[in-house]
Amino acid sequence: MTNVSQVQGETLQIAHVTKRYGSGATEVTAVRDVSLTVSPGEVVLIMGPSGSGKTTLLSMLGALLKPTEGAIQLNGTTISALAENRRIVMFSLQTAMPRRITFFGLS
Repeated sequence: MTNVSQVQGETLQIAHVTKRYGSGATEVTAVRDVSLTVSPGEVVLIMGPSGSGKTTLLSMLGALLKPTEGAIQLNGTTISALAENRRIVMFSLQTAMPRRITFFGLS
């Protein structure tokens, strides 16, 4: 059971998250060493040019992809280490403006 002090603390912690695809000469780093803390009630904007890793980062935050390195914690649970059938996180992509993906608070 989660107590009130836990909920009021840091909700989302991303620590040194990296995502690579391929290996050797064909290896591509889509996201490199991202660290971020999002507290309850905060709204975070992730923006950058095409190919900068926004969608890959959001897919990891939504537990759709596992990071190659680093950890993603939601309310103290390391979601990046959970089995696929235990990873359920909701997020909203807003694409009304070109080159912007908006990440809203997690539940």
